[in-house]
Amino acid sequence: MKKTVALLMMGWMASCAVRPPSTVSPQNTTTRFEAAETLAGSTASGLTSSPSSPLEPRRTATFTPGLFPGLTPTGTAAGELQAITSANAASLTQVGMLGKGSVVKAEWSPDGQWVAVASTQGIHIHRSQSLEEIRFIDTAFLPVTFEFSPDGNVLAVMVSSLHGNAVQFWSVPDGSKRNEWTNLDPDIMERVMQFSPDGSLLAFGTDGGSVVLRRVSDGEVESTVRMHSEMVTGLAFSPDGSMIASVSADGRSVLWRIWDGRLLRAYGDKFGWSGANCAAFSPDGTILAFGVSRLVRVYFASAYTELFTVEKTGGEVTSLEFSPDGSLLAAGTESDTAGVWGIPGGDLRYELTGHFYRVASVSFSPDGSRLASGAPDGVRVWDAVDGGMRLELKGFSAPLSAVAFSPDGTILVSGTSHLNGTDAEITVWRISDRSLLHRVKGPKDAVGQLVFSPDGTLLASGSIDGTVNLWRVSDFELVRSLQAHSARVSAVAFSPDGSLLASGSDDKTVKLWRVSDGSPVRTLEGHTNRVTSVAFSPDGTLLASGSEDETARLWNTSDGTPARSLKGGLYRVRSVAFSPDGTLLALGSDWGVEIRRVSDGSLRNTIHGDIGQVSGVAFSPDGSLLAAGTSNQAIYLWGASNGTLLHKSEIDTGLITDIAFSNSGALLASASHDGTIRLWGIPNPD
Repeated sequence: MKKTVALLMMGWMASCAVRPPSTVSPQNTTTRFEAAETLAGSTASGLTSSPSSPLEPRRTATFTPGLFPGLTPTGTAAGELQAITSANAASLTQVGMLGKGSVVKAEWSPDGQWVAVASTQGIHIHRSQSLEEIRFIDTAFLPVTFEFSPDGNVLAVMVSSLHGNAVQFWSVPDGSKRNEWTNLDPDIMERVMQFSPDGSLLAFGTDGGSVVLRRVSDGEVESTVRMHSEMVTGLAFSPDGSMIASVSADGRSVLWRIWDGRLLRAYGDKFGWSGANCAAFSPDGTILAFGVSRLVRVYFASAYTELFTVEKTGGEVTSLEFSPDGSLLAAGTESDTAGVWGIPGGDLRYELTGHFYRVASVSFSPDGSRLASGAPDGVRVWDAVDGGMRLELKGFSAPLSAVAFSPDGTILVSGTSHLNGTDAEITVWRISDRSLLHRVKGPKDAVGQLVFSPDGTLLASGSIDGTVNLWRVSDFELVRSLQAHSARVSAVAFSPDGSLLASGSDDKTVKLWRVSDGSPVRTLEGHTNRVTSVAFSPDGTLLASGSEDETARLWNTSDGTPARSLKGGLYRVRSVAFSPDGTLLALGSDWGVEIRRVSDGSLRNTIHGDIGQVSGVAFSPDGSLLAAGTSNQAIYLWGASNGTLLHKSEIDTGLITDIAFSNSGALLASASHDGTIRLWGIPNPD
């Protein structure tokens, strides 16, 4: 669970991004040992059907098709969806999904027929000429990387779950699962895996600084070679399969011989590099490139002679690949661009721009005519000669941080979470047909909370740069940007009459704004740590704010005076919500949920246990239910009157960051770090 949650919280780190260093002492040794138990059902090919996996499959509720064409303007599917109440909550099921998740990697097949895309939902196989999706492989767990076998017939997919990592083998021609390795070392790095050129070995990097070589035929460990004192962040086989270049967070970029583990060259020792990210050989094996922080360093593989260094890459280097003829080198970066340089001179041929987020992978087509770039928001195919974009694969998203229904229930908006300085995005969906209407590029880094004005004409968003932005819903143009706070704005809320807007910030303050002209009304001070959530009472007389100072506060909106301070008993308060009648206030915290009486602040119910950090809470429109989304990747529904658990749905691909009910009560939306919005409802009986 630790690895999965860490990966998601970091916003889908690039394939060779640096992780925190370990403290293992450096060694240069080769150890051969007997492998863990041989996989039952394996043959010489290593690709027969595997035994049942000890990993538990994804437990997401089943999708119910055919509901959305009947959605009315209120958001209720006529004759098909019931309002969600305490009486029927146990029957809640997933009735739809918006988005395909976040792209982890894109790669051309060796024969050039297909482009495979790993997203947080599985593996998508597309025709390379049109990007038409012809097959989806449901890996049942979170894919973190994949590799084509050299002959192109097999996909090796590393997946991560709450119970550890595994490697699945899938047939490319028919999409069938051929085998699965579940006995991986626990310190295997989640994104460092590569086939040997002859397809007989799979190499893995480890957290402890080793490279593990496994035989594809039977899954047994061939050897373990330790060249690093800290985690291995990238590796590359030489084209003849005799050597491996491995790079590490310890700053060492080394070349070593496979058959005996002998160190041939240590580039990082000579040049004192900081942590290196990735490595790539030219097709003829004569040139070796390294991604080192924000630099690309290119050398003759047989010597220390440097060909060139690229210093202005635009961001941390995430991936490297040479063109098939060796004349070009492409690099993806943590910014939203990729670069292509000529070999051997290092002249910049062109930059690839247009992604909203970091470019996590780059891949040349086998004939060298095209280049695919993968980023969380999608895949783009470029002309490798002039850098012009030729095709775009849409429908994907970065990790999400916020979700909100329009008052009439016809559209849904989502916002993205922190992604290393790239622009955030607000995505607008039409619920009736699940179509993408708009993608709005917002302020830097992240979108905090999203909320519609009561009349549905405006959308407010908070941002990491301290601004509060007002968007016109008719065309999603920015109509006003308020320089509201000195730090990130995590929370926004409209008053019930739409005249006021509240904002809460990491600067520990809550501010009220006049919506009509954007003028400040007052600043509410009292919290001693960042403000995480704000909500108006249904009658507009009170404003609630939650904070990491472990309190929620109630304020009189008429004059800004404090009405009450509620000391949370479950650590930091992450979210607050009023019941529809205004008598109760729910506090979502690090360790659970508290339901308080607004009249005197007394505790009505406490809900805790193994539910994780509560990132969002919401009452159903009829007030009978309290819903919560949590960091243990689950949706909970409790009875609001007594705190009884009525329903739980688990999602194995990402922690839940926000939830919202439609005003009709027929739909519940959850936003996730896997880049998807799931829609939940209760179909009427046939």
